[in-house]
Amino acid sequence: MKKPTSKVIKIFLICLLGLSLIFIKGLYFKKYSRGHDKIPYYSQRDIRWSKELYGKKGTIKKSGCGPTSLAMVISGLTGREDINPKVIADWSFKHGYRAEGKGSYWSLMTNGGQAFELRVEQVSRKEKNKILKALKNGKIIIVSVDKGKIAKGGHFIVLRGITRDDRILMYDPNSVLNSNIAWNVDTILNESSKNAGEKGSPFWVFSKK
Repeated sequence: MKKPTSKVIKIFLICLLGLSLIFIKGLYFKKYSRGHDKIPYYSQRDIRWSKELYGKKGTIKKSGCGPTSLAMVISGLTGREDINPKVIADWSFKHGYRAEGKGSYWSLMTNGGQAFELRVEQVSRKEKNKILKALKNGKIIIVSVDKGKIAKGGHFIVLRGITRDDRILMYDPNSVLNSNIAWNVDTILNESSKNAGEKGSPFWVFSKK
């Protein structure tokens, strides 16, 4: 009996890999909805703006998670194609929302959203049901998180949808991987920022006026 040639073995391995990827994709993504399909994904690492200054020093790549998250929300909910992380980063700095050496002040989310004609409601990290209801009603949320499974430090992310089993669809401006995972809501609540205390309000709910 002839031994299989290296070419046959290679084809077999490629087919096996393909089947594995299909299985993994189905396992992790098939049962999840797409979430809000009008919200674009922007990465602060995108070469189109990653090296652009955010404020007097620092770049969008290093400290622009706030403007990048807000750009996703504004662009998606208003349909404005001229909105991107650089546009919002420049706007944020001009209007005093850049926290030099840190990132962005929380007020960027409320005032920035309203300036671009969106409704914005700040919600407490203790209001789990309100957060879930907002997502089920098609609203978009930005949340500030602390160091944990999601981020290595203070960070803004976008919550863009919810699955039928109440898992959260996220757009992380610093991680494509995080953006392709359906997250347990309790993980997000537990890692949401405590800068304003245990009952602080690091969630901003956005919707059209």
